Amino acid sequence: MKNNNNNNNNNDDKEEDEEHPSMKLTDAQAEMYDRQLRVWGVSTQLKIAKARVLILGAESPTLLECAKNIVLAGVSKVILCRGKAKEEEEETLSFLVSVEDRAKKISVAEAAAKSLQEMNPFGEVSAADFKFEDLEEDKDAASAILGENYDVVICCGRRVHANTVKHLNEVCRERKIAFFLTESSSNHGYFFSDLGDAFEFIERKKHDSDNNEDGKESALLTKPFESFGSAIQKTSFANFKPKRSCKFTPIFCALKQLELMNLKPTLEEVREHISKLPDGDKVVDGVSLEDLALFLDNRIEMPAIAAIVGGLLANEVIKSISHAEEPVCNFFCFDVLSGKGAVEKLG
Repeated sequence: MKNNNNNNNNNDDKEEDEEHPSMKLTDAQAEMYDRQLRVWGVSTQLKIAKARVLILGAESPTLLECAKNIVLAGVSKVILCRGKAKEEEEETLSFLVSVEDRAKKISVAEAAAKSLQEMNPFGEVSAADFKFEDLEEDKDAASAILGENYDVVICCGRRVHANTVKHLNEVCRERKIAFFLTESSSNHGYFFSDLGDAFEFIERKKHDSDNNEDGKESALLTKPFESFGSAIQKTSFANFKPKRSCKFTPIFCALKQLELMNLKPTLEEVREHISKLPDGDKVVDGVSLEDLALFLDNRIEMPAIAAIVGGLLANEVIKSISHAEEPVCNFFCFDVLSGKGAVEKLG
């Protein structure tokens, strides 16, 4: 049985190589990626080796954790762009930024890019030569910068207005670029993903044919995603289960709806707005003013939470590149107080 599986693997590798005749893994790359090659194979590794990722908000510990994981996975090109508030860089605590870099006043994006490059010489990691503000207001300017240059864009949600997120997501949709939004604080972390109207992925399932427990069959499936703006506006909580679902999900939706309307409500007004969401009356009793205050307190990102959310986000980025596994659709939230993570479908 083992020999048959080895033969099948060899045949699979041959077919995978033929899919990418212009690309081959060097011996050094094969040695470095040996463990992950055993998990997802040569074809997936070659796809990762061609991918280009833009990270907006390089001072975010969550995004730096994500960047570390995708760089180690072998992504071809990673560009780090700092967020809007330069003073935030002084708050960033990360092993990617050395004491010497801080003393020299080197930006987090530049310092992190240098450290990440040393972790994997087979990819290219650099700081962006443009600013977040260049992408923020002008859709044409954002389209010109993003162009056909990226396969994935990841945006830090920390202190970024919902209309800016909507704008960037729309540009990515037009360009068929996978879009992710993420943020973490001292109490929670989340990410939102939009992989387009019809994201195709390969699902591998075990089958019992001929009593072969190792046998697997593959199926090409399609999963539709909602844009950020659409998901926020259309979300219903009819299936919301307080014991399973994350209570920060309705808070996220309510706050982003109000931001899209350019409103700055009080905590009481946010809670009232939650009750007005579709089926929101079923969840508002479980959302206290203290919960709202915790969600809004984004002064610091805890390293442990950043590691959890950033690591899971990196897995989703790899899925969006490889199309090899079913992705999370489309919202994940981790609540520190309950110690649970929940996947919710917004929209």
